[in-house]
Amino acid sequence: MKTKSGLRFGSALTAPMSGTDDLYVYVMVESSGCACIVGKPLETEYDKKTKTYTAEYGGHVIEAINKAKAVLLVDGQEVDRQEHLLDSFLILSSKADENGKRYMAVHDGITNGIKVLCTVYGDAENIG
Repeated sequence: MKTKSGLRFGSALTAPMSGTDDLYVYVMVESSGCACIVGKPLETEYDKKTKTYTAEYGGHVIEAINKAKAVLLVDGQEVDRQEHLLDSFLILSSKADENGKRYMAVHDGITNGIKVLCTVYGDAENIG
């Protein structure tokens, strides 16, 4: 995967990982560093009124709320919250399960102008 040419503040790259059970790698490269996770991108429904992305996976309901401060909920319980109001990119995460896997919500306000893109992952690991 590669980005299109042109001026940008950061680049998000995603690609399927061959030989895995539908896992993808997600990499955000920006001026302040790089973030990388591996996980299954989950199909979400977006509620414009509540600004909530909702997915169901592994018997759980995962909600990524994208308001003034982003929040990640699993089965209605808050598991992570945005600390700094001015973050333009962040990854919210649940605690790791017994297999080291998590639910993660990537909030990307860098690569798409004003609109924040949100992707929710299951079976996710933070690589770096």
